[in-house]
Amino acid sequence: QEGLELTNLGICTVFISKQSNNFFEAVKRYIEQYKGLTGTNISFHALALSHYFKFNSNSIEYTSKVRKQLIWAQKFLTQKDLSNVKRIVWRKVKLETDTLVVPFIFIELNENNEEVYLSTIQRLQNEMNKLKTPIDYRNSWGFRMPSVEYFNDIFSKKRYIKFYPGMFKGLTAVNALNVLGNL
Repeated sequence: QEGLELTNLGICTVFISKQSNNFFEAVKRYIEQYKGLTGTNISFHALALSHYFKFNSNSIEYTSKVRKQLIWAQKFLTQKDLSNVKRIVWRKVKLETDTLVVPFIFIELNENNEEVYLSTIQRLQNEMNKLKTPIDYRNSWGFRMPSVEYFNDIFSKKRYIKFYPGMFKGLTAVNALNVLGNL
């Protein structure tokens, strides 16, 4: 893959004994507090310049597919009457062209409660498993497959479900949107 997966600058694996749960939580909070909306600690503008303005035809085709998929997904979700959703956060940003799109959708629920967010994601995953189209709970390393993640913005104190609709209008993407639209 080229481009979008490079927004993640590394993986951190921490091994801590079961008796040190408080220490684990402190380390986890410390690591996560510096993660921005893009999943990294670089600014959105730097992300855009480094990943979107490539002139390699494979990169342009790849980002174009992700962009089209994102627009399709946000249109689907914003047209639904989502009773437990406060708002869908998605925006188009004009830097040099009109084609730059943030490669994920933030879903803000009515209740700003971590347990509500995590249980909503768990219900999504359970429904997707029943449909035999599981969805990963992960930060994205590329945008080929749909995935979901819980995101806590430490600056605004808001919480979000961060949804990646994937690169293709396949069964997993269609099922994920239908399930999200009915949670």
